[in-house]
Amino acid sequence: MNIYRLIRGSKNCPYSPSKVTSDSLIIKGKLKIALAGIPNTGKSVVFNKLTGGRAWVGNWPGTTVEKKVGKFRLDSYDISLIDLPGTYTLSPDSIDQKIAKDAITEEDIDLVIVLLNASNIERSLYLLISILEAGAKVIGILNFMDIADKIGLRYDVDKLSSILKIPIVPMIAVKNRGFDILKKRIIESVEKGWINTKPINYGEFEEYIDRIVERLKESDISKRYNLRWIAIKLLENDRDVIEFISRQGVYDEVRSIILEADRYALERYSKHIDALIPIIRYRKISAILDQVIHKVSVAKKPFSDALDEVLTCYRYCLLYTSPSPRDLSTS
Repeated sequence: MNIYRLIRGSKNCPYSPSKVTSDSLIIKGKLKIALAGIPNTGKSVVFNKLTGGRAWVGNWPGTTVEKKVGKFRLDSYDISLIDLPGTYTLSPDSIDQKIAKDAITEEDIDLVIVLLNASNIERSLYLLISILEAGAKVIGILNFMDIADKIGLRYDVDKLSSILKIPIVPMIAVKNRGFDILKKRIIESVEKGWINTKPINYGEFEEYIDRIVERLKESDISKRYNLRWIAIKLLENDRDVIEFISRQGVYDEVRSIILEADRYALERYSKHIDALIPIIRYRKISAILDQVIHKVSVAKKPFSDALDEVLTCYRYCLLYTSPSPRDLSTS
């Protein structure tokens, strides 16, 4: 498949540019968009190209972590774009990760744009699925499509979009390819649902998730948070969520369910439930990728071409490098 034709859009994709009509542009208003991704996915390049380099830089409240906010106009919309710190997970163990998690779950964000590394997508997709589970409206950007193409990875972007039930935009950010489609998806997001809070199924543990959700429905938590996400984070032993639920006075009501799920996980899989949930998530991600990625053999290149690719990858690393949080452990 021609990679550049793919980035221009497919007529079979449910989120194809042809689906946008003039009717979708008559609504005027302000949008707050967050830009999220693991380190080294090209987030800074996308931010700068969307905002034209026009950004206000300060610090997140109470921290020394840089906060960058840019403004841009898209048709009749005034958009604030917030560049979130790079993070691998919404179970934070560093201040950068906590800032990203709190922005997505606590602030009134209209849309989260998540960067995915097409040349090594697994961990990027883990973050995207975690953000979906939190109840956010998401657009995925599949960046570095040219590198993926060079190493023999061919994506069925339409199928990935269909499985996740959100728009996926193939992109080569440094070459300015894919931004027209992204802008159309942003406009569509004003009117479309695109919220898929159950991107994966946790199989036999769905019963425990449902039972926790039922217990939480009677609390005020349901007015602000996605209860399924809260239930999953409780099973993952997320300290922030446990402290929050405890302050609401409802942790004792769900603790017995969590302990029951943990006993079952130990008996069945010899692992605690908080370790097993991320493992299940990665296995589901692997199953998704088996459906949407086709590996093809790549002809051997002359030494000069191979050297050029190494130098290109090195240049990308220099462009995209940012402080990396500790890797998420699934053991």
